[in-house]
Amino acid sequence: MAKAKISYKETTKEKPPTVANILEEKPPTVANILDKIGIDTICEKVANCVFYEDIANECGVSRYSLMKWLNDNESMYAPARESRADKLVEDILKISDDGQNDTYIDENGNKRTDQDVIARSRLRVDSRKWLASKMLPKKYGDKIDVDAKIDGNLTVQIVKYGDNSTTE
Repeated sequence: MAKAKISYKETTKEKPPTVANILEEKPPTVANILDKIGIDTICEKVANCVFYEDIANECGVSRYSLMKWLNDNESMYAPARESRADKLVEDILKISDDGQNDTYIDENGNKRTDQDVIARSRLRVDSRKWLASKMLPKKYGDKIDVDAKIDGNLTVQIVKYGDNSTTE
């Protein structure tokens, strides 16, 4: 009696290794890691003013890779950046309104102003104002009025440096 040939497929439930299977076993790419976490989750952290370095560490990627991935997802990232600036402005109001630690009672029972706390609050407010003005300059930046009224004719003189000619 002849023995029947048994194929590889019949002896094991596993498929023979293929290039695709081997490639699947490679470590995931940065994009795969961040995609798994989700753009919504990461953008929520950005909007809540979580430091980029902290987000990157939490996700297990470099800050550079995180920033590159966020910039590749600009349609979701842009609103998160705007929201972050708005949160800074809300923080400014909270810090400014919080006078809880501005005064203290000294050893003689006198109410004293704690200048260090006030200076720290001022620094916190100024830092957030500056950041918000850089993040959303149209909304929170200084407005420069460039209106000019000209009565009469306007003459423009173009001076070419290097030669002594002028054009009107």
